[in-house]
Amino acid sequence: MNKFLKNVLFLLACSVGAAVAQPVVVYSARNEQLIKPLFDLYT
Repeated sequence: MNKFLKNVLFLLACSVGAAVAQPVVVYSARNEQLIKPLFDLYT
């Protein structure tokens, strides 16, 4: 059971790192000047 839990935690840690590294595409009908401050907070 202990080995199983370690394997699950290892796989979760690997998958989180892969998800963070991918770009996010946002489609918005708003003007760039209105949405740019929001993007600047997260980049």
